[in-house]
Amino acid sequence: MRSLSLSLLLLLTLGALGCRSETPPAGPPVALVSIPEPLLENYEPLVQEQLRVARRGLDSLMTQTLPEPATLGAALGEMGQHYLAHGLNEAAEACFQNARTLQPKDGRWPYYLGVITQRASRLDEAAAYLEQTLSLNPDDVPVLLRLGEIAFEQDSTAAARRLFERALAGDAQNATALFNLGRIAATERAFEEAIDQYQRALDFQPEASSVYHLLGQAYRQVGDLDAARAQLAKAGTTPVRFTDPLMDDLARFIEGARAYIIAGDEASKAGNVERALGAYRKAVEIDPQSALAQYKLGVFLGQRQADEEAMVYLRKAIELDPDYRDAHFNLATALSRLGRLGEASFHFDRVLATDPEDTEARLRKAIVLKTSGEAALALATLDTLLATDPTHGEAHAQRAAWLLEQDRAGEARQTLETALATPMPPEREAALRFVLATVLQQQNLPDEAIAVYKQIVEMRPDFVEAHVNLADALAMNRRYAEAAKHYAEALTHQPDHAGAHLGQAEALIAGGMHDAALGALEASLQTLPNDAALAHALARLLATSPNASVRDGARALQLSQQVYQATRLLQHGETIAMAMAEVGRFDDAVAWQRQLIIHARQSKVSNQTLQRLQRNMAQYERREAMRL
Repeated sequence: MRSLSLSLLLLLTLGALGCRSETPPAGPPVALVSIPEPLLENYEPLVQEQLRVARRGLDSLMTQTLPEPATLGAALGEMGQHYLAHGLNEAAEACFQNARTLQPKDGRWPYYLGVITQRASRLDEAAAYLEQTLSLNPDDVPVLLRLGEIAFEQDSTAAARRLFERALAGDAQNATALFNLGRIAATERAFEEAIDQYQRALDFQPEASSVYHLLGQAYRQVGDLDAARAQLAKAGTTPVRFTDPLMDDLARFIEGARAYIIAGDEASKAGNVERALGAYRKAVEIDPQSALAQYKLGVFLGQRQADEEAMVYLRKAIELDPDYRDAHFNLATALSRLGRLGEASFHFDRVLATDPEDTEARLRKAIVLKTSGEAALALATLDTLLATDPTHGEAHAQRAAWLLEQDRAGEARQTLETALATPMPPEREAALRFVLATVLQQQNLPDEAIAVYKQIVEMRPDFVEAHVNLADALAMNRRYAEAAKHYAEALTHQPDHAGAHLGQAEALIAGGMHDAALGALEASLQTLPNDAALAHALARLLATSPNASVRDGARALQLSQQVYQATRLLQHGETIAMAMAEVGRFDDAVAWQRQLIIHARQSKVSNQTLQRLQRNMAQYERREAMRL
């Protein structure tokens, strides 16, 4: 009987089931779908054997005389659970389809089908399966949550809201429902409601750090920039999760190294580094002959810059599977970071031998060639890549940057403008425009550069460096208020960006907005309390502002002395004299300035710097404080 396909066996068995009495069946036997035999080569031997034993058990049941539909359905469902637990979704889907046909009142099978099709972005199918589950279990919270997510993704926000509210009626502390109600409110621009829902979600699931990003954006929309910065500073990647008993039940079908690999993947997604690392190490310990376990541990270590140790496991993975393309790629990446460019090039070539259209490997190979001093060959490699993928933004960006290094700005600009004439994904377009704007700046075309930067931040409001570069360009054009706005925007997305903090303060000072500059610097130092440049900017503002309500000579003197003690930079020393003058200690200011001039001469500073130091000392001798 093993020579028959499983679908034919099922069909014959159900035909027999229809003939249990002398009365012929009312209609033809139920047709079931064929269950593919999945490829198991990438799984460790223990898992392969586990799955094969389970499949043999199902095949054995098929050879029995007249198995009950409920018995056969349960066996098919359990086989589907085996497959789904190990990520073999195609075979799992076929099993669940058949189990659903045989056991139409069992809500597990359409639920698993809903999960599989939702993951595959087959949302209409997923919704239909989940609706069937809901008809069997009307108050099932995980089903309501999944249906709500699908409705939201399909822009059916009213339906999504109803589903999430039903989920909350069954579980008032469900963070996933609250979080999604916040997302719905944000799309409807009801940002106060969104803030409330996000905060409630965090009350019940504080480890879900990804919520802080959306919470910060909502605060920014209502104009509370301080709260926005505070929330964005806490943003991470840990998603909101919900208890899902049927998916959790799959854990019992996983054994051996594969179980620890899956546990490592889950811990990694949740941002739990220690747990993920422990799980991957355990997988290698259990089955050292598993190329997948070796690879997973090597990649995880490489992602944390532990390249030397990562290479041990990646090399072992390749030893076990010489054609393991991803292992070659990650080993080459680690070697590149360690400057072992010849070896890196060899392993990128192994990737390209397997898949000549792997654009990421070809890009990395080009970068290795460029770093090795083979600029012409690197450019040729990029040209080969771009012939395959004309919209590859990073390849165009690298090519333009390398042309700029060779003082070929005109060619770089032409390359970028030609690339931008081809439609491409928004993220790639933004990256290309960013390089184009830097080229325009180098060509001394500030107005054109500003226009391009504005296009970028309109496309991608979270592009931090585009906001910073735009602000720099605006400040150079003396458009200080606009510059300060874009520095502030950058900080809502990256609160610890030191350059944006300093640029914002300098733009406000240059624009005469000293009160605002004082507030900005105070806030910046709360975020970056050890930043000497920010402390110095505040000290100089306090010592020299023409606005009497801003000046505070005593505090300026204390701050400037602390900064100079840490840096010993001439410009920081100058601020000490300015602060002394502000508190009326003109003789001390003159003496201190004289010492700075002696030190400057010994350091052979420029004549322009010496002249400035001497002018300032003359002003202190006239008993005049310094003003911006």
